[in-house]
This record gives sequence, structure tokens and C-alpha cells, in this order.
Amino acid sequence: MELLLLQSTLVGVVVGVIAAALGAPAGVSDVAVLLAVGVACAVVGSAAVGVLVSATVVVGHRAGIDPDNIGTPIASSFGDMSTLLIMGIVSTGLVDQIHTVWPVATVGLFAVLGAGLLRVVQANHQMSHHVTSGYLPLVYAAITSSVAGVIVERSAQRFPSMPALVPVVNGIGGNIGTVFASRISTSLHKQRGRFVASEHNLSMIILLLINVPIQVGFLALRREFDPELQINAMFLVAYTGATAVHGLSMLVVGRVACRWLWVRGYDPDDCVNPFITGTGDMLGAILLAIVFIVGRGALPL
Repeated sequence: MELLLLQSTLVGVVVGVIAAALGAPAGVSDVAVLLAVGVACAVVGSAAVGVLVSATVVVGHRAGIDPDNIGTPIASSFGDMSTLLIMGIVSTGLVDQIHTVWPVATVGLFAVLGAGLLRVVQANHQMSHHVTSGYLPLVYAAITSSVAGVIVERSAQRFPSMPALVPVVNGIGGNIGTVFASRISTSLHKQRGRFVASEHNLSMIILLLINVPIQVGFLALRREFDPELQINAMFLVAYTGATAVHGLSMLVVGRVACRWLWVRGYDPDDCVNPFITGTGDMLGAILLAIVFIVGRGALPL
């Protein structure tokens, strides 16, 4: 847990810096608010998700359920929801105090927390070798997710219904990719690196078949609550194709990344999920923008 919180602190700083670079803040107070919000969301959200995942693994093991099948979807769904909640609370509180010392003090508090976590992790011989590893996938996920956010923001100006579909397309596609990667990683550990292609091929087919009907079903449900979402035959075909491409891409990324990392001596459990989620966020935003362009007969953005 200490290592998780340390990594989330550093990634939160990266997210705050990216937000500041994209948002052109007016002064030091604005930068401090962005940094504080980024770190607070990362640290508190990671702590909550870490506790939830630990509980899910224990309960799943006792109930005879494979945690690889349920842990990742539960963690990602709860993580998205908790992060948005924390972001709303922290940003609202700090924006109201933007011209006081509280934003800077909050950043200082998390800096002290990060230093303390670093000392704890370094003192633990089982975790100390991870202090300098595992950050590239997290930074990659932060950057690609930020790019996805820019794409969605620009597309929403012309297609107001698009942002409501982004979490589902990215969430379901990312979940099946991370579930698949977790199963491959567990198999590699159990079988000492032996890769059983036939077993994983069947898992890919099942997960892909699960993905598309759920995506189309959500689209139909969303249409009932959003009259502005106009669905014609071209839009439905484009959406179905895009979700299939997105889901298949996440499965391929998970499969290739797990084997590539394992051969080079890295544990896929430590690295592969951020690559899947980051790639999935950016790819999903691009595919959805194309869906709306094709489905509505609009000109490119």
C-alpha cells in the first residue's frame, strides 16, 4: 500500500503539471490548486481502490471466485467514481480558498507525505527495488488520458451527446483488456512463463463477444434518456464497429504487452494495466469522434 501511495503521489504531480500546461493558469495559486487536486485525487483514490481490491481478492478467494475476473472491473469502476467525487470535493474547497495559503499548504502537505512514503518504502527490502520502477506506464497513462480528454472536449463542442458515451466505451473495452491481461499474467506465473495460446484465444473470443452486445445495449438505453442522441443505421453500424475494434485492440495490447514484458524480466502485473487503460482512453475518444462524424455526416473536426 505504501508503494501504491508513493507512486500515486508522483503521478498526481505529473497530472497537475499536465493540467497546468494545458490550462494556462493565471498565477501561482492556480498552479497550486491544480497540483493539489491532482495529487489529492491520485492519493485518496488509490488508497480507496487499494483497500477495495484487497477486500475483493480475499472475498473472491474464500468464495471460490477467480479474482482475475472480478477484481479489475470493480477496481476501475469504483476508481472512476471515487476519483470524480474526490475531484469535485477538493477542487470546490480549494477554488473557494484560491487566494489564501491553503492551496500551497496542501501541496506542501502532500510533499511531506511523499517524502515519508519514500522513506518507508526504501526501508522495506521487499519493496525498495520498486522505488525507481513502474513509473513509465503510469506516466504514459496520465499523458494519453489527458490527450483523450482534449479530444473529447473539442468533440463535445460539435457533438454534445458524445461525452456520455466515452466512459462506457473506454470503461468496458479497458476492463476486458485488463481482465485478459490479469489472466495471462497469472497463467505465466503459474506455468513459469509457458504461454498456452489455445487457452488465451478462447478467452479473447469470449471477452470480445461479451463487449459488443453490452455496448450496443447501453447505446439503446442511453437513447431513451438523451433525446438529442440521434441514432440512424449508419451511426449504429459505425458505433458497433468502433466498439468491436476498441475491444479487440485492448485484448491484443494486453496479450502482446504481457508476453513482451515477461520475456524481458518484468512482471506484467506491475506494468501492463496502465498501458491498456491509457491506450484505451485515447483510442476510444478517437473512435467515438469518428463514429459521430460518420454517423452524422459531418465534416472532420
